[in-house]
Amino acid sequence: MDTQTKSFVSKARNILMFAAAVLSMILSYQVWSSSDEPLTLYLPAINQHESGLEKKIESEFRNQGLKSFQVKGTVFWHPFQSGIRTGKKGVYFAQPHMAAWAIAKHNFDPVFRLHGRLNFVLATTRANTKLFELDDLNGKVICHESGLNLGTLWLEDILGGYQIAANRREVTNIEATIQDAIEAQKCDAFVLENLAYERTNKTAGGKYIRLAQSAFFKHNVFIAHPELTSREKLVLRKALKSAKLKELLKPYLLNLSKWDNLVEVSEEDYSLQDSLILEPYWGR
Repeated sequence: MDTQTKSFVSKARNILMFAAAVLSMILSYQVWSSSDEPLTLYLPAINQHESGLEKKIESEFRNQGLKSFQVKGTVFWHPFQSGIRTGKKGVYFAQPHMAAWAIAKHNFDPVFRLHGRLNFVLATTRANTKLFELDDLNGKVICHESGLNLGTLWLEDILGGYQIAANRREVTNIEATIQDAIEAQKCDAFVLENLAYERTNKTAGGKYIRLAQSAFFKHNVFIAHPELTSREKLVLRKALKSAKLKELLKPYLLNLSKWDNLVEVSEEDYSLQDSLILEPYWGR
């Protein structure tokens, strides 16, 4: 190879290396630039906890490498439900039926689930001697949280299955309602997660009694939209297992489960069958 040819080859190699570096920067910019639409993590009711917790969690995710990232802690279920139903891009911490819907209908990927099992209780006060069995709920007021959460759908199954003509009252936070002396008087019975029931009943000195209890379900799970890049998913997994984020999420997770650890999960854990309870409301 003569000198002129060697010079040409060297220049061509340098140009290719430069082009590769520029392409790498462009791709990196597309994934991580803060000018892109932020990747959103939806954490239902996180804003009912420590003030500013959303921003602390958001900041730590960014520190872990998800530079364009935000946390939304919806008090009401509607924005969260709409995202799940339509497959809006983001990361969701979802109850099992909604996770199953997102996985089956929109190819979401499960990331980690909360350890433990989820179940619900229909309860009343021991002092209410007129309520002893489910048939006694006819004409009574049952308080439950708003939206298509699993506890509300379970209640609908009970009322329909036993043909109970009860009145229903939606509230934002069922525990807060029960603990409010005035608001609690507006509820003859109420539906809430079993862990919340046990916590509330212990605080109240055992003043409540179960009328019915649901089956057990796998717990809430973090699910990620299929358009997240492999790198984003990798960083997301790493971040959720980081010591700092585990500490920040601990009070939120312990409000839902007796354990705050996140465990491995597969699509089979949240099957299409689990989503069918939503079809009367969202269609097929």
